[in-house]
Amino acid sequence: ITAVSSKVSGNWVLKVKVSKAKHLVCDEIFGFFTGSHFRVGFFPAPIGGTKTFTFPIAALTESQVWDVETLGIRVFTFQDNPLVTVRNILETALLFAPDRTRGVQSSFAERNADFMRNYIGATLKPRKDPGGLLLNSSDIRSGDFIGVLRLDGLDPMLAWGMGSHTGHTAIAIWEHGELYVAESTVNSSYWPTNGIQRTPYQKWIEQARAAGYSTVHAPLKEEYRSTFDESGANAFFHKYEGLEYGYHAMLTGWIDTLHNNYPCKPPYDAPQDQKQCLTWEFIEVAVPIVTRYIPKLEKPFLLAWNQHVTGSSFSNLSATELYRQARAKGMELAEIPAVAEPDGILYPSVFNNGTTAPSIAMVCDVFVCSMWKAGGVFKAIDNDFSCIEQTNVDVYDLNVLEAPSVRKEACVSADPENPLCQLRLCWIWSEAVEFKARALGSRIPTRRCCSF
Repeated sequence: ITAVSSKVSGNWVLKVKVSKAKHLVCDEIFGFFTGSHFRVGFFPAPIGGTKTFTFPIAALTESQVWDVETLGIRVFTFQDNPLVTVRNILETALLFAPDRTRGVQSSFAERNADFMRNYIGATLKPRKDPGGLLLNSSDIRSGDFIGVLRLDGLDPMLAWGMGSHTGHTAIAIWEHGELYVAESTVNSSYWPTNGIQRTPYQKWIEQARAAGYSTVHAPLKEEYRSTFDESGANAFFHKYEGLEYGYHAMLTGWIDTLHNNYPCKPPYDAPQDQKQCLTWEFIEVAVPIVTRYIPKLEKPFLLAWNQHVTGSSFSNLSATELYRQARAKGMELAEIPAVAEPDGILYPSVFNNGTTAPSIAMVCDVFVCSMWKAGGVFKAIDNDFSCIEQTNVDVYDLNVLEAPSVRKEACVSADPENPLCQLRLCWIWSEAVEFKARALGSRIPTRRCCSF
């Protein structure tokens, strides 16, 4: 396979020549990408020859032209033939069907449970929900962790990306004699409220039941329960109540290195040169193309990238403009998403009442961690801990949590093997012993856990 690019009559022209097929019956699919265009080439064997792909220049911005002239046309190969590729896309799309419905049908739940088993190594088994409250309000204290998994495509995909067994997290908080579940989430077909919010515990369980959640309760260690600053945590909550979900910094906690934080397909023990993983090189071209057609997707990428390259999330530079500026500063482009952030970075934000103002960005686990911070959980290290750099698994593996020494009889009866109590059972983490015993409470919070 050879490829040659040149400028012809105001266009870039790529000529790709193939010959000497290794097998009589095989084919190759290539994707040819720039920061502004993509083309797909299908090359069936045993026929050789040359195919030509044209990339127009006329409508491009200065930075898009720079992208092609400096970074070139990037080439990716599809791992499977067209039929298998289409089938894989359809199978993936079916995982997300429950994202549009109030509950989760069993057939789609089973698809997602298979995904969790094959891609994350978490075995989930269906379990009949006994209904009611497995834990009374009196059994739950402010600061206790609540992990959530909804088998709707989105949560399993987030779990895979984070290396987590949950797709969402929340926190218990008492105020004026009432127990609430506080969280950062979005309103949807199955959840009524947007942004930073709290819901009375019993009402939250009812909503979780209708939504098809599986939920688990992990208490703070007694030393943190007994000293938790409830007033400080509630003050923090009320300051940010109604703030939109923190899409702006959603991937900040995921990507900390140039190459080793991107999710891979199993088998995970494959030799390095045979692993199939998401890479920065693909994100580099996918983000500017996808956001051109779906501008809403700029928020999870470009605001943080602007912060990381220019020092301000308000710079409003496009992806290719950021690539150009990063190169001018001597940055590797793969560094852009990996720049560590301290807590307190301001992003363009919207509150539920319509107010637009600079504010911090909190996805679910960052909000839980920030509530802990406001509640004094990290005071032993002078709050020198960056919540924005955490993910679901980073939060629940902090050794501020521990399984109870004695579980309530209702929890044992509903789920005999789980060291924690699942507040609402639809599917249970039958290998959550790994989730609880190996990860839960296994990491000591340290000062400057991230470098800035």
